[in-house]
Amino acid sequence: MTMSSEDFEIRDRHTPDAAETGAGPVIEETGWGYIIRETDASQSLRAAGSVAGRFVGAILLLAAAGLWLMPDSVYGAELFGIKLAAMVMFSVLGGYFFWAGRNALHPEYRIDLEHHEIRIGQRSAGNGFHQSARIDFANVSSVFLLRSKDHRPTRLFLRLADLNTGLEITAGSRVRMEALKQRLTDDLTGQIHQPVVRQLGRHQRVAA
Repeated sequence: MTMSSEDFEIRDRHTPDAAETGAGPVIEETGWGYIIRETDASQSLRAAGSVAGRFVGAILLLAAAGLWLMPDSVYGAELFGIKLAAMVMFSVLGGYFFWAGRNALHPEYRIDLEHHEIRIGQRSAGNGFHQSARIDFANVSSVFLLRSKDHRPTRLFLRLADLNTGLEITAGSRVRMEALKQRLTDDLTGQIHQPVVRQLGRHQRVAA
């Protein structure tokens, strides 16, 4: 497998790097590899948004169903157009909120160095793991970063051999993403790497 360290950089030379320092993903070390996930605070916010979105969406969909089942005689023929418009609006908004609620949670990525695979899924409230996808290391062609010209965080992607676009893994400060990118590149190619904490410490010493 051929790996590259390609960076797609969209940045103005006169503009400071986005999110030079600050929050980033949690790297949870395990016996078989490591887990890339959001911070506990971010997960809590997304979980609350997920519940709220599905609740509001369900209410709006029920309202649309109620309008559909209600006899036309209650409104009269002259109000049928208003009823139909309201039903469509509730259906569209309800569907959107419900969809947004279901997709509010960000997946975590388990980098398994023993089985040479990346497992993608959601962590449940009981600390269980529900896997939704699996990627073999051999199917990853490159790891790259996308830097923005504004102050948004640097984003880290995997480019898969059978996809034209990249799969976004996480986002954070430039220094943290560069260190994590190097670690992923080394792990996917089987090279020896330094721990992310040591790499970050080196960058911090240089910056100091």
